[in-house]
Amino acid sequence: MDRKRLINGLVAMSFLLFIGVIYIFIGRWEEGAKPGFAGMVFYVGAVLGMVGSLMMVKLESYLKS
Repeated sequence: MDRKRLINGLVAMSFLLFIGVIYIFIGRWEEGAKPGFAGMVFYVGAVLGMVGSLMMVKLESYLKS
């Protein structure tokens, strides 16, 4: 198996696992949170998603070179 393909696969799997764990933790936290925090959690999730996407792009460009 190609090493770069293996590394890309592992990075993608770990990223998806990280997103799943964050989803579960935010869901549990939001059950006990005050009603006004749902919008804040949405913004935090959007920022984390953009940062994660930027990290994936930077990592992919690093692995290509």
